[in-house]
Amino acid sequence: MLWRLDNYADIRLRVGVIVLLAGLVLSGCGGTAPPREGGQPEYEYAGPVPSALKIKYLPKGVQLTWQTNRGDTDAISGYNIYLSAEESLVGRAPETPEMQRTLWRAQTYPGDVDARVDVETAALTDVEFGVEYFVHIRTVMADGSIGPPSEEISFIPRPEGRIELWERFKNKQDGYNFDEQIYVRTKDRRNDLYIFVRSDSAFAASPHRLDQTLRYTEFYELGPSATIADYPTWEERGKGKTSIHLQEGISYILSTPLNCLAKFRVAGIRKQDGRTVVDLDYIYQTRCGVGVF
Repeated sequence: MLWRLDNYADIRLRVGVIVLLAGLVLSGCGGTAPPREGGQPEYEYAGPVPSALKIKYLPKGVQLTWQTNRGDTDAISGYNIYLSAEESLVGRAPETPEMQRTLWRAQTYPGDVDARVDVETAALTDVEFGVEYFVHIRTVMADGSIGPPSEEISFIPRPEGRIELWERFKNKQDGYNFDEQIYVRTKDRRNDLYIFVRSDSAFAASPHRLDQTLRYTEFYELGPSATIADYPTWEERGKGKTSIHLQEGISYILSTPLNCLAKFRVAGIRKQDGRTVVDLDYIYQTRCGVGVF
């Protein structure tokens, strides 16, 4: 009887050791990992990871595009888009109240109406011009769990579009104000540029040339371009010109009195009703002194 009790105690001891060792192994493979810098725990997330985030600028806001990297059989609810003004969100856990406040939408974004599942888009129209934003995306699975973060990108919204300018004093569209994005007359105090013709060639000029009480603007030539997206950055090159010869397919910089910059490209020069009309694609950087387009 004593032998049996001794053996029973030995068996219990061995089982206890095995359970303890198993617990140590499991704790090394899972559980809560050490907190990352800033005190946020490093969670393990699973699911498709969005990538290749790109921004297309719109007249009002931007269009965000990304690769979903999900398969046809992946069951998801949609996407969480995290958008922050002036502050990077890299390394922050999505469960925190701080991150919840950066969600672009309170509800999970289901994706666009396009039938494609490999690419998604979202129009972020509630952003302000001249403010730097940081954005990244996480996939939300069907069970509500959140996938790993995409890379983070930053952007500064700015107006972009096409205008047609008539030669001076020939039409109500013979001047333009980039700040307000409106057509004005040549000698309006808000006007940034006007068009004049000499020897059958078109020129853009500062209104200051007509009247010294009008706005003083300067021009710089960038060079040949296929689209307005060419020459995405620019550094000041000293004093510019108050008038500049315009040629189709050439991009230019206009600097306003406050050193806000408009990049424009001559899309076409044509005659209409016997008058010269210049079609300009433009990007206007509302953050003065910043040469990023």
